[in-house]
Amino acid sequence: MAGQGGALVWLAMSDDFHRRKYGACLSHSEHDRRFARSIGSWLHEFAGLELCYDEKTVAGSRTTTAINAREALEKGRAYLLVVTRASVDARWVREEWQQASEEAARERLFRTLLLVSSDVETDRIPTELQGAPRIELPAEAPLGDAAAARLLSSLYVSDPSPTSDDVYVTRSWRDDERVCDFADRACAEIGKRFRLIGDSPREDYDLERIASIMASCGAYVALIPPREPSRLKFMLPEVAIARSCGLPTVVFADKEVLNHPPESLRTLDGTTVALDGAIAVDMKGAGLNDETERLLRRETGDLKERYRKPSNPYTVFFASEAVPDRIRQAINSVVFGVTGRKCVFPKDIQAEGRDDVQKRLADAIRGAVAVIADVTSESTETWIQAGIARGASRRLTLLTRDAAAKIPFSFGNMQPTPYATDVERLGLVHRIVFDHRRRFMNLEVAR
Repeated sequence: MAGQGGALVWLAMSDDFHRRKYGACLSHSEHDRRFARSIGSWLHEFAGLELCYDEKTVAGSRTTTAINAREALEKGRAYLLVVTRASVDARWVREEWQQASEEAARERLFRTLLLVSSDVETDRIPTELQGAPRIELPAEAPLGDAAAARLLSSLYVSDPSPTSDDVYVTRSWRDDERVCDFADRACAEIGKRFRLIGDSPREDYDLERIASIMASCGAYVALIPPREPSRLKFMLPEVAIARSCGLPTVVFADKEVLNHPPESLRTLDGTTVALDGAIAVDMKGAGLNDETERLLRRETGDLKERYRKPSNPYTVFFASEAVPDRIRQAINSVVFGVTGRKCVFPKDIQAEGRDDVQKRLADAIRGAVAVIADVTSESTETWIQAGIARGASRRLTLLTRDAAAKIPFSFGNMQPTPYATDVERLGLVHRIVFDHRRRFMNLEVAR
């Protein structure tokens, strides 16, 4: 891809735009291979991203063949360009950046980012790259903790909505079910008042995770397309979950769906989901006609009035007895970039200054979607907090910088994942919270 001495590192992340084969393309000069490899190795080994260098295979990755820049960018979610003295004046840098910019113009979620070496003076950077988001790489190492946090969080779209009122949306993204773009236009209208949340596409269908994401929202909207009942078995459970969570709910269903016998609307386990109260619309007709648009505005306004405080803050709890403020900020940046919600530290709760600190700590742990405990043999309070998480069946991960850390007997065969630097710890945080990512859909349906 990089032409004339350039090379590519591929980061294969998840699954539509979200299902693109590559999470990002990390482009660099052949002269910077070792420099780029150190970044790529960290992303692979600690942040959990599958990684390939051109046609050479590294541990745990698949072999891929070299492909041209356009094809690569159309299969990736982001483009990361390493800018050094060896690459800054190369013609391929401008050519690739132009192609990446064109891809970003076509696809709102596509990210472009410069990784700028400390040996490159600002006035040496080509004019067309001057306004691009950039990460300054420190002189002493390819990445510092601040740069590592920015890189990881930059792989995700920042909050695109002017409101933090989150509404979970069930809808189809299949091209053959968007004849008149009903779902996009409906979501664009709803997105004027809310931040639209969904579950990122992935191979596993985890109802527990979906329920947790839904509980982090204050209302629910379903757009049920004209499918046969047998093809609704992955959408109907979400309607049932929303109702069980007590979320204020609006269901728009195509008239064809509502014409089917109610008993035919079943989930994978055979449970019938009644669509009582669903609003019948014609999703295959002329799209949003004046009457449907008025209906959408009315229902959206009503939903705003009925919106309730989410029952689940969807936070990650990071248990540790000694985390410097700069590292806390870096960890929070990574967690927020992935989930759209903050990371909670014991210090946050203790700083509130009330007497019931221990109770509030326990409540925060029990309410978290994941708990990360950074332990040592002597970290008594952290082990107690980890124990609360385990007792509450929270997803618990142990990390340690202490290779000799002794594991309390009550934790059985659990072993902490070791790390040696703050940058490695940030990578591990990303690996853990990646499974708890939420999909922010406003930019995907913006008009």
